[in-house]
Amino acid sequence: FEGYKKKHNNSRGKSHHVFIKKAMSSIQHHSPGIPIAIATDDADMLEKHDVHPDYIIKLELSRQKRSWQEKLFALPQTPFHRTIYIDSDTIVCSDIRPAFDDLDFMDIGATRQPDAIAFPK
Repeated sequence: FEGYKKKHNNSRGKSHHVFIKKAMSSIQHHSPGIPIAIATDDADMLEKHDVHPDYIIKLELSRQKRSWQEKLFALPQTPFHRTIYIDSDTIVCSDIRPAFDDLDFMDIGATRQPDAIAFPK
């Protein structure tokens, strides 16, 4: 997961830690025993809101604007041999263990949001 100071509130006014807690809970429910690491530039926010992942990756980010590229830079910093990036506003609806098997055959994978709507450019 990721959690950044600049992204504490989404457009609906919900604090970022609310999404992190829901995402962690959904993983723990559907994939018990899977360790969780959160990459953040605001580790104090996790402690303050009683969010306790297995690992915290503290990021020192110098740029004003956070981007998807910075999320990718956190992946090699995890303590795991294999890492699946899950955005903090994602709710896991089934066991994620089969996705790790896919990493035997590919370096990267992605999935679409089931109800996503694609708009032509």
